[in-house]
Amino acid sequence: MEGRLLKAISGFFYTECGNTVYECKASGVFRKEKKTPLAGDIVTFDVLPDQKGYITGILPRKTS
Repeated sequence: MEGRLLKAISGFFYTECGNTVYECKASGVFRKEKKTPLAGDIVTFDVLPDQKGYITGILPRKTS
């Protein structure tokens, strides 16, 4: 899925996709690459059955 990151609090990232907001955690790949998802980023994520997800990628930013 693809959505916009609304806010980040204590390692949890709240991502909006359509009219639904998902609570996501960042994948460990970001720590290795020293990247941090920021509010406003467009991200790709996978959703688990309990409405929680994992961010799998960050699309290129237009501004920062």
